[in-house]
Amino acid sequence: MPFHLAVGLSNCEQIFEPGGTIEGYVTFDLRESIKVKAIRISAEGLATTKWLLSESSKSSHGRSREVSYSAKVTYLDEDQMVWKPSEGHSKSSVFPGIHVYPFKFQIPIGVPPSFEGDHGNIRYHLKATVERPWKTNRSITRYLTILPPKDLNKEVTAGEETSSWKTKNVGFFLFRYGKVHLELRIPKKGYVPGETIWIETNIDNASSRPILKAECYLIQQCRFLAYRYGIAGPTDGRRASSLSENDRYLSRKRDEIKIVSVIHEMHIEPRTEHKSKMKLKIPCTCPTFDSTLIHVEYFVVVKLHVKCRLRNTVKAECPIIIGSKPLKDEQLTPRTPIYQEVATFSALTHRSMLSVDEPVCFQKLTPKYVYYPKYGRSRDEEDEPPSLSDLQLPPIDSLSDDD
Repeated sequence: MPFHLAVGLSNCEQIFEPGGTIEGYVTFDLRESIKVKAIRISAEGLATTKWLLSESSKSSHGRSREVSYSAKVTYLDEDQMVWKPSEGHSKSSVFPGIHVYPFKFQIPIGVPPSFEGDHGNIRYHLKATVERPWKTNRSITRYLTILPPKDLNKEVTAGEETSSWKTKNVGFFLFRYGKVHLELRIPKKGYVPGETIWIETNIDNASSRPILKAECYLIQQCRFLAYRYGIAGPTDGRRASSLSENDRYLSRKRDEIKIVSVIHEMHIEPRTEHKSKMKLKIPCTCPTFDSTLIHVEYFVVVKLHVKCRLRNTVKAECPIIIGSKPLKDEQLTPRTPIYQEVATFSALTHRSMLSVDEPVCFQKLTPKYVYYPKYGRSRDEEDEPPSLSDLQLPPIDSLSDDD
């Protein structure tokens, strides 16, 4: 008895804001009558972190073992029954044809954005389920992107200048060549994807070795929190900063991902100074955010490479804020933003079991974020970002069943 189950949305972009509503419909296409107990649609938003750590104990005679650390926080958990049998019956027949059942969910205020990381993620999805008597339930899952608006005009430090410096002795032990001083300055702290960061550098090469090149890149730093065996997790929604640092069941992970990088070839002679300007165009990426289990922030890094074998790099970094709404500036025309998918290795290879007796299928888990393709008026800043079409997988929006 074949049937077709699908989930449709009124918002074709599949992007929603906290405090808004998710509206759509469940389509149940039948060729023959079947017995059904209920048809449900659920909305779920969950943050999860998980990793393994090697630990040794006296009972294991010095041998190490892998211990699981994990945590979960639920941001959205609602369920609706869009179809049920007539009163007094536990099941009923659904006749052939196309049956459409509308639904509507309210998104809580203050939930974090969708995010995919190596040691954790924040995912939101809809799941439609057909419950049948004496049969395995059939379900279809559709993932959504929740994107809270991050207005840089509401960030106190977004328009302020940020700077950093680093002085380091290059070389090692008997082969010390002197000090190299690096200072970098960025005109403001708040940016949006598609905007260009201009970095001013002041280099004082007081060493006896030349500087060969400077690497400028943007780092996404992700911090994750988890608990031993998943116990004592922050189920009450407390922030990570309010948890006890002495909790022996608590573990933290930090990942750094290089988002974009530019290398400038240069030759700065010994005992000389050099000033230069570098620029980085921000690709489509997740805004800066802080949640109970996951924290994401960004840093602009400049690294100098000195001509010597040991201790041959000097690095300085400045924190920046990435938002979804740019600072107000009369000289710039941000144009209309678009939404683009950000592909990560953990998102693209995610596996999801659709049902007990169905084969494992690949789900498309690439969150969409705001991107300004033509921010400003300069032609060299209007290049489109690289396409991710080669990495994208076809969406799984429907499920067919043939018994």
